[in-house]
Amino acid sequence: MKAPDERTVFDDLRAWSAGTLSEDERARFEHELALDPEKARLAADFQAVWKATEIGAAFAHPSKTTFDQIVARTELDLRPLHRRRVAAAAACVFLALAAWLAWERLGTHAGPPVVELRSVPLNASDPRADEAPALPALLADWSPVRDGGIQWLDSPAAAQAVSAAVARPIFVYGYVEQCPICRGFQRDQFQDPAILALVEKSVPLKIDLLALEESEMQELWSRRYPLLEMQDERGTILRTFPGTFADVDMRDELDRALAGAKDPDWGVVRRLTALFLLARDAESKERWTAASPALTELAAHEDLPNFAAAGRNGLARMAAAAARIVEEARVSAKKSSDSALSNFEEAAARFSGTPFEPDLRAVQAAWRRTGRFPELKQQS
Repeated sequence: MKAPDERTVFDDLRAWSAGTLSEDERARFEHELALDPEKARLAADFQAVWKATEIGAAFAHPSKTTFDQIVARTELDLRPLHRRRVAAAAACVFLALAAWLAWERLGTHAGPPVVELRSVPLNASDPRADEAPALPALLADWSPVRDGGIQWLDSPAAAQAVSAAVARPIFVYGYVEQCPICRGFQRDQFQDPAILALVEKSVPLKIDLLALEESEMQELWSRRYPLLEMQDERGTILRTFPGTFADVDMRDELDRALAGAKDPDWGVVRRLTALFLLARDAESKERWTAASPALTELAAHEDLPNFAAAGRNGLARMAAAAARIVEEARVSAKKSSDSALSNFEEAAARFSGTPFEPDLRAVQAAWRRTGRFPELKQQS
């Protein structure tokens, strides 16, 4: 058995093939090869194997065990009389090593790791992502009736926005402040609990006729005075109450106009509007962790379709934002993988607690584990 620090012929072959011998050592070694044809053939075989596995060798951890130590452990004898048998055994060992290194390099490490995305889309654009349903901020602190009185809106635009958000018609009341008939409506009909219950199913809009342009005032006046009618969210007339002046059965007409309509839970509307405003503010600052639960709750309220759509669209915008940071990381990784990974981890942290966190963590883990940006696939 050789001493621990004694060099063997295979140590010389490895150093010669790797080009790490000094000029003197190389000259001495090649002179020995020239004098020993069998050793020269072994050297040629060794160098061929070395070159075949050079790429894979770069990824393999170098062994500190010399071939002579292997031989000693298996009680092989490297005496000169058995050189031919030893050379054949060495060739087999190194060919086996070459095959293993080639498989390890070209098989296991042939391509980047693969991550299957479940929530983050591969395409950063979503047709819903740019949609922003109008949920008026005033809905966070408003309902048609409060404390036994009608909460009249005084802007047609505001009334139409609220009507669109809650899918309820607009109850239009055109009046003149000093008109005795109008004062009678406000004192009597608009205090009647049965009428208030019907008004809660609508969006009440009060228009001061004398504050309008002459042509607009005349147009409304000609339909009815005081004006009492139902309009949709675009201002299209659904029903003008019959009769003139005080000659109207207010309760009956409201009942007919609102047949089948249900008043929403205005407490829920106010809370969801507050959540929507919170989510939009968080989204504007890319605070996705704060935006996610609000948007998720909005999306679950199918009883208020526009609120549910606002939640779904917000989640779609969040998904598109997650897709963008993944795509930006993929592009940046081609230039500087270390800085790209650091930037990606910082951006991904803003999605903590969202439905997109698991996908982003999977990308991050695969990238950190292999040092390469992973190949991405969409879960079918």
